[in-house]
Amino acid sequence: MAVNEKIQTGRKFRKLIDEDSRLWLRISFWTKAGDVEFDDGETAESKLSNMENRINGIVTSFQDGVNKIYNKLKGLGFTPAANSPDGICQAIQTIHDTRYTNGYNAGRLQGQEDVKTNPGSFGVSTGIAPEQFTLYMSRSDFDYGEVPLIAPHNGTCYLKFEGYVSYNSAHNANGLSLTVSRNGNAIAAARGIDDGIDVSNGGEKGWRKTLTLPGCTAGETLILTFHHKNGNASWINGIY
Repeated sequence: MAVNEKIQTGRKFRKLIDEDSRLWLRISFWTKAGDVEFDDGETAESKLSNMENRINGIVTSFQDGVNKIYNKLKGLGFTPAANSPDGICQAIQTIHDTRYTNGYNAGRLQGQEDVKTNPGSFGVSTGIAPEQFTLYMSRSDFDYGEVPLIAPHNGTCYLKFEGYVSYNSAHNANGLSLTVSRNGNAIAAARGIDDGIDVSNGGEKGWRKTLTLPGCTAGETLILTFHHKNGNASWINGIY
């Protein structure tokens, strides 16, 4: 049979225990946690127990995360001084200071050395050093001079040319020209007449020219041909 009861809350009473001093004893109704109910019907005992379980679960989950990070750092050779957030933060700082900063600086220095050793492979042109220039001469009875060029790097190279031709007699103005060939096929060319050099009346002529040589492969041999029909020629050239 169901219990028929009336619940009374918030009651207290006083009892005079010393009439001379007017000392009263305050008495409150004592209630067990299992008797106190929240509006959702759950008792205080049950609710606090569930709250404790939730808090313990949060603490355990947090510690599991800390342990996982600790073990990962330990496996990388940077064991934290303590298995705690502070210890882990210090280990991460050590990684930053040693591997990241030092590694970055070491890589940067190595990169500089690599570029200095072979700038062409990084697309860096440093121009032509004096020792790369070579002096050539060719007599008029050969009509032209032909010399090899060794590509210094991959990609686009450049030919620097400075020539001097002496004609003893009138000459066809279209005869003065430069050609750079790869496997017998011209990849760059120039004519003196296009640069305003008129050799139709003979005489002494100078010519400076830079040619662009596309698609080079480091170490390949290109052929420079300097046409100077009926003229004695001397020139220097360099490839970079």
